[in-house]
Amino acid sequence: MLIYVFLLIAAALSCGLTPLVRCVARCVGAVDQPGGRKIHAIPTPRLGGVSVVVSGVLTVLIVWGLEHGTGGVVRVELGAWKPVFFGGAIVFLIGVWDDVRPIPAGVKFVLQGVAAGVAIWCGILVEHISLLGGSRIYLGILALPLTFVWIIGIMNAFNLVDGLDGLAAGLAIIAAGSIATIFFLHGDV
Repeated sequence: MLIYVFLLIAAALSCGLTPLVRCVARCVGAVDQPGGRKIHAIPTPRLGGVSVVVSGVLTVLIVWGLEHGTGGVVRVELGAWKPVFFGGAIVFLIGVWDDVRPIPAGVKFVLQGVAAGVAIWCGILVEHISLLGGSRIYLGILALPLTFVWIIGIMNAFNLVDGLDGLAAGLAIIAAGSIATIFFLHGDV
């Protein structure tokens, strides 16, 4: 049940930080101007991911503090998340840089490759897949390149759907909720 408390803390922090980040984005000029193929009619602040990432980091720090402050009474395993944190930090920095001063697509792709490589080097690897809950298909030697392509593909897929307000966030909530439900049903909270 403690995991739901952390979820609520992260959500509350994200909602609370969003207006502040919106104000900062306007002050530093990280604003997307209307025109061309864009659907918004007024200037729209960028940097929305900052409030999400900062709230996530603050929640992790709260979890870490509870774990160490209670002498291990509250126990949450964060070690397995280190590869996600390292790769995610690179993606976060790329995103902030791109929101403040747009980067060419080629440079962004190379930096995404570095982030994917760091995550894989730290232990993230899709070793098998299962189709519709059936038997596992082990990828063997294909695990490395398919994991690399999957990580970069997911990053760019979310980047592509980020043009409409709330679409990327809604898809992320649906995906995370689905994955959380599967984990919960398998007892892997």
